[in-house]
Amino acid sequence: MSSPLVCRAVIEKWVSATHGRDVPVGCSVDEAMKLAAELVERVKSEHFGGRFEWEPNLVDALLATCRTLRLARSEGGRNLKLATRLYEAVERLSWPGDIFDERELVLATLSFAAWTESRQAGRFELMRRFERRCEKHVSHQKTVPDLLALPVEDWSPPMRANVDPSTLLAKSLKLGQLRNVSPQLVARETPAFRELVLSEAGKSLSGEESNWMASQAAIVQSGALRQLGNLREARRWLTVAAETFGHQLGFRVLKVEAEYTSLALFFDSGAFRLALDKIPNLLRDAREGAMETEAIKIRYLEACLLKALDSPLAMGRYRELLHLSKIREDPFFVGLCLVNIADLSASDGHLGFAMRCLAEAGPILESAGVPWGMAHLHAVIGEVLRDQGHLGEAIEAYRLSLQTYLDRRFSYRSAYLRILLSESLIAAGREEEAVAELIAALPVIERESLAREGLAAISLLREALARRKADPEAVRALRSHLGRTGTGSEL
Repeated sequence: MSSPLVCRAVIEKWVSATHGRDVPVGCSVDEAMKLAAELVERVKSEHFGGRFEWEPNLVDALLATCRTLRLARSEGGRNLKLATRLYEAVERLSWPGDIFDERELVLATLSFAAWTESRQAGRFELMRRFERRCEKHVSHQKTVPDLLALPVEDWSPPMRANVDPSTLLAKSLKLGQLRNVSPQLVARETPAFRELVLSEAGKSLSGEESNWMASQAAIVQSGALRQLGNLREARRWLTVAAETFGHQLGFRVLKVEAEYTSLALFFDSGAFRLALDKIPNLLRDAREGAMETEAIKIRYLEACLLKALDSPLAMGRYRELLHLSKIREDPFFVGLCLVNIADLSASDGHLGFAMRCLAEAGPILESAGVPWGMAHLHAVIGEVLRDQGHLGEAIEAYRLSLQTYLDRRFSYRSAYLRILLSESLIAAGREEEAVAELIAALPVIERESLAREGLAAISLLREALARRKADPEAVRALRSHLGRTGTGSEL
């Protein structure tokens, strides 16, 4: 499954390192398990100093300890302290002559054990940290990154049957990270991954772990489809996610994620008030579970809903988010908050302040690496420039935003941007270009059912376009309607 060149390099390195030397064969299974038992007792001791000293049989003892932890999976996270202590001690360990990345293998396995234990103990922020550590250590194993980049359906039967749990967790996290970056790829790959973890090929997982990853995969799939504008399928995948929800404490965070995605779909459908009414209960669940990451996402959604409802409270909500220390861990949300503050400020006539916020948001969103964040930034820049009367520059900003959405095949967002662009083109006297944008946008709007309540505006536009004319009032009415949905979503 890995690149032949990578495998060859590893083999050549091993041959070179062992040439003319006696290669230690290590302990027997019984000896290794005995050493593992002694190691576990030492780590559990109150006198454990948090460090290991290197010794010849330590690798075998650690590998056997990893095996012991898998066999001793606990309910309720009773082994969390042990798994965490082991991880921290190995992380500090100097590991000489590690040509097979055994240190990364051990750390990945211990990360997975600590992830399981922290999740089952309801320690969800700690769970997120070990999830990221697991992905890091899996990716640092020379022959694994190729596997993570390969679609699951292209994995060979032996690989499917013998894949390590830490690799499955790393793959799961990778799909989640790509949801906002490349939703088309995620929408293609995630169903096969979910099938894998639920099948016999996922037998390295416990039943609870298998169901958890399957549920998370379905939520990720829902989020990817939502980004692509396929709201009906996105809702269906939330139903699929619920099919494998367990009653254990560890599933609590997934239920919050699923409900958040459901409210985001309400936002996209224009059901702002309905979604806003559900925010307090969801935020309470996140806070009671100490889910800081989820709480920030929910509070951001609340701010976006208030903004969509023209509530004067929206500005304060975005500002409150920027004062949270936790949000600084995710530059994407920082950038989005600044863009929305700029948008609201521009609407209140504070154009200079709005442009300063946008200038600050640009580098932050670029560093976040989420293309549609930059597209949203350019769209708001276009609006501010339009309101300042700089139509030529506004048109260029809108085109930058539109091109990003087109490149990522965000058809429903690109349709909304075409409507915004056409308004500025009409105002600039470039009616022929505006007509071309409207002709491209209308089929998408009708196909995606984005304007069920805007049929009158569509009908008027159709009549005007038949004469190769752009009806400014019909365009304004359609833009106003689409703006009351999440079509041009900042979410």
